Amino acid sequence: MNYTKYLTTGLLLLCTLSISAQSSKEYKIYMEKRAAIEKEMEKDPEKYYSGTGYAEKKTDASTQALQDMMSGIVSYVYGDTHIDIVQKDKNGNITSSVETASVVKTFSSGYVKNVKTISCQDKEGKIAVFCYMKRDEFTKLVSERREQVLNELKDAMRAEKDGKIDEALRKLAKSRLLLLSLPDPSEITYDMGSDFEKETRVLIDWIPEKTREILNNMTVDVGQSDEEGTHLFVKYKNDKPVTSARINYDNGLESHYVTAKNGMCIVETGENFNISDLALSFEYAFERDIATTKVLKDIAQLFPTQELDEAKIKMPKSISKSAVKATQKEIATAAQELATISDIAQATNHVKSYIDIVMQIDAAIRKKDYGSVRNHFTDEGYEMYDKLLRYGKAKILQTPKELHVYTYRPTDESETKFICRSIPMQFSYGRQRFVEDVTFTFNSDHKIECVAFGLDKPTRDQIYTNEHLDSWGENICTMLATFIENYQTAWALKRLDYIESIFADDARIITGHVLKQIKDKNFMDDNNRNKVTFRDGIKYTEMEKHQYMDQLREVFDNNPFINLTLTDCLVMRLANENMFGINIHQDYFSSTYSDTGFLCLLIDVQNPEQPQIKFRTWQPERDPSINAKNPDDPFWGVITGAQFQ
Repeated sequence: MNYTKYLTTGLLLLCTLSISAQSSKEYKIYMEKRAAIEKEMEKDPEKYYSGTGYAEKKTDASTQALQDMMSGIVSYVYGDTHIDIVQKDKNGNITSSVETASVVKTFSSGYVKNVKTISCQDKEGKIAVFCYMKRDEFTKLVSERREQVLNELKDAMRAEKDGKIDEALRKLAKSRLLLLSLPDPSEITYDMGSDFEKETRVLIDWIPEKTREILNNMTVDVGQSDEEGTHLFVKYKNDKPVTSARINYDNGLESHYVTAKNGMCIVETGENFNISDLALSFEYAFERDIATTKVLKDIAQLFPTQELDEAKIKMPKSISKSAVKATQKEIATAAQELATISDIAQATNHVKSYIDIVMQIDAAIRKKDYGSVRNHFTDEGYEMYDKLLRYGKAKILQTPKELHVYTYRPTDESETKFICRSIPMQFSYGRQRFVEDVTFTFNSDHKIECVAFGLDKPTRDQIYTNEHLDSWGENICTMLATFIENYQTAWALKRLDYIESIFADDARIITGHVLKQIKDKNFMDDNNRNKVTFRDGIKYTEMEKHQYMDQLREVFDNNPFINLTLTDCLVMRLANENMFGINIHQDYFSSTYSDTGFLCLLIDVQNPEQPQIKFRTWQPERDPSINAKNPDDPFWGVITGAQFQ
């Protein structure tokens, strides 16, 4: 007789009975708590919303409970009235109709604040969830989303003014979806202000009108075609090159999208390809970006993107040689502007020798003969060059007629470094193409020790202001600009060791959520450690350095490419003169994820050759409670170094 079999069966039966008894007890406690809560709610039924969920998994049961609660909200707000929210095209034709109930339920896909829950496992092993919240909490939720719509529009207006057309259109797309999710979208108006619009507009009509207006003001000129593809020059209003714009294109083989920078980009075309057959369009819906945020994704499923003819780029059947020549001249001018920092003296010693080396590298990249210039790099410098240019399939857009070399000496005792800027190049990862301004840093032995993506000229100008040059000097400005450029490049190169080296061991690293308010403005405590406290009740994730590095290692391992673009920089020196606050707008793109937000770094430059990050945080959204809501201020609603003064 197999006693083991019977013993095992008996043990399983005992375990099952034990679990069943425990579940029954847990369920009894749950029902008692729920009855007590419902009794309290009965005293003031107009004050609460509630919902229940029942499923195999707790996450599913919680979702059901939230959706059930949202159904109650719809019934309370609208009663038995059947209301549709409609979308219309530019001719006034209805393109879709969505029940209000479906829209209101999208609030549950986000972070619904102050919802209280109780749950338990019943004797059948299923999870029961009961949730409830005060009714005025939903009113606050709607109010916050309405405020977010207006905040996104302010950002869109600023971005358009700065020529960042991709950001302007992305913000308009996001604000449109958030607007449509409100219970009363057709009643939301906004006074755009004297700097923008002269009148108050109904946003449900104005947002699509503004999107079309921006698209109608975009032009694309065609430059030369070579083995790399066809060069394009993208402009906006008064023939100014865009700071950035995203273009979708199909070359007959596959579809891609390219982010043009300073007007420049290349679209890949095969031999004997007719340019008029190239299908080009400006990205305006940003569906891939929106899909990374659950709330926006849920709303977008209810309101499909309307196809806009204005987004299509009409290519000419033929292009004259004179037109191509004129476009190439514009591209050359844009490349030269990137290579020049205003009011900074050029290095006077050995300039030609550094430029000659960079021109050899230029030739090697064009020939795809990357290894032929190995002797001009340090080991670390060549590793960076090889990762960036070979793996990224670099294409040179335009070599500036006049390259510039700038000196950089962190301290009087430091060796002098020479920074040659810059050559605009286009990189390819999967379906995405993006343009970067590539700089080369030489050591005193004429060896390139660093290859980096340069900041765009407007952002560099925000660092090299006359005020900063007078107060801090050229070396400090160059140190800050170089630090930011190396930081953003380290992500593309996945330089985990470098990123680890620039974070102080005691750094405070906060990720994932908006920071609402700082109570204690003293940056350091008596033990020389970071001291920042946040308003009670706000969720955020704070990591120690080793935890942050472990997370980055996983991110780097799971993404074939990462592109970090930093623009709109605010730098300030704190009362402690060795401390600088850096605020910068960050666009993050990778194989699996993309987002945009605001990065805040506090760096200690006591050792200028090795600045250390003491505090790092990222905000996905602005918080109007932090500072003034001035649409002209790129950092309104963003935590800055000023909070640490």
